Amino acid sequence: MTKADTQSTNSGIELDPAEKANYLERSRVLLLYRYLKVHSDVEHPVTTQELIAALNCQRRAVYAAADALAFVLNGADGERRVMNKCRLGKMSAYYIDERPLTRAQTRFLIDAVKAAPCFTKEQTSRTVNAIVSVYDEKLHDFWSKEVPGLSYNKSTGNGALDNVEVLDRALAERRQISYGYFTYSDGVYVARPCKNRNPLELIFNNGYYYLCLRNSVGQIYSVRVDKMTDIVIEKKRVPISVAPPSAEEVKQLMRFSMWGGNGALDKIRFSLPQVYHPEVVEKFGEINCVLNAATGEYTYTAEVYLSDVFWGWCAGYGNHIKILDKSTRQKYLDWLQKIMDCYK
Repeated sequence: MTKADTQSTNSGIELDPAEKANYLERSRVLLLYRYLKVHSDVEHPVTTQELIAALNCQRRAVYAAADALAFVLNGADGERRVMNKCRLGKMSAYYIDERPLTRAQTRFLIDAVKAAPCFTKEQTSRTVNAIVSVYDEKLHDFWSKEVPGLSYNKSTGNGALDNVEVLDRALAERRQISYGYFTYSDGVYVARPCKNRNPLELIFNNGYYYLCLRNSVGQIYSVRVDKMTDIVIEKKRVPISVAPPSAEEVKQLMRFSMWGGNGALDKIRFSLPQVYHPEVVEKFGEINCVLNAATGEYTYTAEVYLSDVFWGWCAGYGNHIKILDKSTRQKYLDWLQKIMDCYK
């Protein structure tokens, strides 16, 4: 066989005419699947004429590729039809009915990723592109733009995405992890080493990912994933005795206590006028409270981290909030005094 009798694929592999025809036939099936997956659904079938132009081939080649794809996707019995054929006027048309996301779901995911402060700008762009490719590449330019009027503060570190990918593997294999955790100490960020910890669950809350772990006395605590660094999956597995978090423990972790976990966890009692009750429930979730009908105030009992974040939330209610425990009230007054001292 001479070189003239062979043809070359894009990869440079020399094929004889029969192999060439087989290669092109399989390539068309893959190209047809990709085209229909991106451009078609039950409401938007693609005509044979459109496929002839898209695949740059003859009509009978489109028919052959469509028959092969239907067999692969639908199986012999065709009980669950993924690849479908219909009529659009006088023309045959095809569509793939397996789009995993609706347009509204895609929009929500993109906006959520753009708004999440734990993602860097690069991670945001990469993730948005991946979401868009699942739905419709034709809308890539439209959906990749920032939403007018909204400004997002993004993480400047490597952030959550890379860490979540590693932690997902550790959780799936129930293996211990070691990592560094950045804490703010003496005016600088210090990566505190944490060795052989037992990861239990990932939670997304208030714009950040948190990893739930259980300490040596069985209590659940959480760390912010984007503040973790140098995560290592250890060979040692999480002991069977270390139980996953219960539904109630997860619910508790997703409450207000997740806001700023660098302070001390403490029980607090405070009161607010009844008009603010919906806001308190929104922040805390299910919270113990009693309504005083005479004063029109709710008295709340909750566990929170006594951090700058919580004190700042209290200060937002001005003279409407009353912290009822004397020791906690003094801590709040000391915090307010430190702020006042800055303006002397």
